[in-house]
Amino acid sequence: MSDAPLYFDHNATSPLAAGVFEAMRPYLQEAYHNPSSASETARPVRVAIEEARRSTATLLGAERADQVRFTSGGTESIHAAFFSACHGGPKGNRDRIGIGGAEHSATQGAAQRWSEAGYRVSTLPVDDRGCLALADLQSFLDEGDVAFVSILAANNETGAQQDLTGFAEAITNAGARWHVDAVQMPGKAPIPKGAWGAHWLSVSGHKFGAPKGVGALYSADPSHQPRWLAGGGQEHQQRGGTENVAGIVGLGVAAQRAHERAQDGPRCAAWADLRDRLEARLCQAIPGAYVHASGGPRVPNTTFVCLPGLPAEFLLPMIEQGGLLASAGSACDATHWKPSPVLLAMGVDPEHASASLRLSLGPETTQEQVDRAVEILVQAHAWLRPGEAS
Repeated sequence: MSDAPLYFDHNATSPLAAGVFEAMRPYLQEAYHNPSSASETARPVRVAIEEARRSTATLLGAERADQVRFTSGGTESIHAAFFSACHGGPKGNRDRIGIGGAEHSATQGAAQRWSEAGYRVSTLPVDDRGCLALADLQSFLDEGDVAFVSILAANNETGAQQDLTGFAEAITNAGARWHVDAVQMPGKAPIPKGAWGAHWLSVSGHKFGAPKGVGALYSADPSHQPRWLAGGGQEHQQRGGTENVAGIVGLGVAAQRAHERAQDGPRCAAWADLRDRLEARLCQAIPGAYVHASGGPRVPNTTFVCLPGLPAEFLLPMIEQGGLLASAGSACDATHWKPSPVLLAMGVDPEHASASLRLSLGPETTQEQVDRAVEILVQAHAWLRPGEAS
């Protein structure tokens, strides 16, 4: 058996998918030319970028490849969507922005930035799964003056999937525009054609087998997409700066793999079965353990389990010594030991929120690895809470 640690933190970042590094290598070595160059040697580099754009467009549910713009990752894509909707400040009375109560910190940060430009930001309530009800969204829209709404498609901590049915109609009928943060969707669940009717949708490559430092933004109407990064004429005049060619090529290959995986129903079901096995065994072995957001659809690889009496700040170093890598929630907040804001927004008791562990499986996770992960967690529980084993 390999001595490598069991990696159950794929929602934080994923290893490169099969074929990604090999596809990238030429653009790090012999095909190093600047794609904006007029030379004939640069033409194949430009072609490679457009091939990656087509693959990424398929993954994102775009109808055309020119609806995709490459970025540095999820955070830039989210900020670009906010910029596209809000640049220039409020238009007339439309000065309100709505975000869900369980959004990623990148969305919260973007909303805060635009509040400084004169927008009024509302954090919309979420239920005990961290999801926004259509009725609550409609109530917010009915108050009027809404310019923009940003909603998470799948929660990065709990894996809960937001039902976006009816959102497009409600938002567009109110004269507003909206963005979907789909960073945790690729490879785990299909993104429908037309991206739920959203005006923008963002993804990050390293969450589904591409390298770090590359992502994508889908725009329903790219002809009206303003330039969010001034400079050269790259990305259809909208994002200046020489393209990360190797990263973009890697993103294209990973996008193709992720699209195929998400469309494979039996494979996704088998993935969910492994997650369910992990949850069932943990809840059976550790008294009081329970799973957050388990009462509805989730992406198949993610569980956020409460292990009462086992604060994550003590548990994580212990299980890492035992050979298991996991997290206490979003990787962006991993250096701060505090209850998950997502769980608090869901109404979870702060003590239970502090004793919760996210385990996110990868496409190649095996039953043997799941069972070993349970063993490590049960051993840690026995050490930290002796006499409580069931």
